[in-house]
Amino acid sequence: AAPPGQPRPGGRPRRAAPTGATEEAPPEARAAEALLRQADVALSEAKRSGRPAVEVYDRSRDRHTPGRLALLGDLRAALDTGQVRLHYQPKVRFDGSVAGLEALVRWDHPERGRVAPDEFIAVAESSGLMPRLTDYVLEAALAQVARWRTEGIAVPVAVNVSPRDVHTPGFAGAVAARLARHGVPAGALQLEITEHVLLDDPQQAADTLAGLTGHGVRMSLDDFGTGYSSLVHLRRLPVSELKIDRAFVARLAEDGEDAEIVRCTVELAHSLGLAVVAEGVEDGETWNRLRDLGCDAVQGWLLSPAMPASQTTRWLRDHHRPAAGAAAVAGHGPAAPGPARAPQRQREDPARPAP
Repeated sequence: AAPPGQPRPGGRPRRAAPTGATEEAPPEARAAEALLRQADVALSEAKRSGRPAVEVYDRSRDRHTPGRLALLGDLRAALDTGQVRLHYQPKVRFDGSVAGLEALVRWDHPERGRVAPDEFIAVAESSGLMPRLTDYVLEAALAQVARWRTEGIAVPVAVNVSPRDVHTPGFAGAVAARLARHGVPAGALQLEITEHVLLDDPQQAADTLAGLTGHGVRMSLDDFGTGYSSLVHLRRLPVSELKIDRAFVARLAEDGEDAEIVRCTVELAHSLGLAVVAEGVEDGETWNRLRDLGCDAVQGWLLSPAMPASQTTRWLRDHHRPAAGAAAVAGHGPAAPGPARAPQRQREDPARPAP
């Protein structure tokens, strides 16, 4: 299904594919009613993308399947009982100082085990539960920041927010009130957004973002380079930091095109007074290339996996210190030159990283 188009004759959804290719209906959708409902799900996804698009029905995006409805109910219960936890992954400058932490949600289901963040976040976004999940994460993150500050650890924490959050009237005021209640200065909180916040309601998004930055909350643009009009949106977003997506970082050391994209991105960001953080750094060669390209800070398994709060506290006590490059994270240019050698990859957790 594709906006404003309709299913092809015969009821088969359209998709982006080479000429002559066809898409068979899923086996469970042989009945006309089920097929039409699945075509409607694909159409909704195409409209939600905000650009001319062709979408094929994707079961993982269908919030009406029995499995997703069960997962939604379990997620609601998990938020009620505190099953959803935050882990924290450090962002580190090339002089070795800590630039901040990113709060990442983890859910250990009592029967399913660890549920992938992409899976339950998609359920929350499609069901209207996302604002509640964001409130939960903000509350947990700010409570932890307040505890760290009483222990003499002052480090900013970034929390991801969705377009649905930014489009909610009163969101900026609610964040400011939560900061005041925890006694946390606004500069200790950073909100990570994507360019998609401008697609549905640009004016509401602009008002909310202006309200947040007016309160002193810093904004970071996540997943830069993966959208369709990042340069246009970058001019309209009041961000102080830009994060290069791991898709460009993973092959940086062996792909000249990715290296050039990263170089241009760093130069562009610095020309606009923005700091640059590279995600997904997993080896010393990538660390060295990013340092040479002028990136300000990195995040990834080379430095540390995402850790529970208690383990993060120990890590911070070992690593947290002031740095001459501290101004870089506020968006005032690159940090001080880094060391000649990259750090050794952390080995605390043998599992691969999750979003």
